[in-house]
Amino acid sequence: MHGISPLLDTENFRNISIAFGDCTRNKLKLKTIGYYDVVNFAKQITVPGFYSWGYNDNTCPPTSVFSAVNSIKAGKTISITPISGHWRFEETNQESLEWIKKQLNRPTDPIK
Repeated sequence: MHGISPLLDTENFRNISIAFGDCTRNKLKLKTIGYYDVVNFAKQITVPGFYSWGYNDNTCPPTSVFSAVNSIKAGKTISITPISGHWRFEETNQESLEWIKKQLNRPTDPIK
């Protein structure tokens, strides 16, 4: 499982239901959340991208990011900073800006 799906295991669901009340209604709502995993949207990406993440990100878990990036068929440049969380080092920011500059200077296919 990846994305939000692990949050919907029995124990987490019980805690969410206690916090928000009305277990029956929340159970139906929470069941659909799994369909909104980022990997489902990532499959639709058709242009090259620069992707970076850290292993300590509690907002976007690395397992979800790996799943999403692995499902992208377009060109990928990947920069992993193992010790970062939900932020990037300045070096990674600079790397992403250099990537963008290269993309802007890339010859484009003529319109057919």
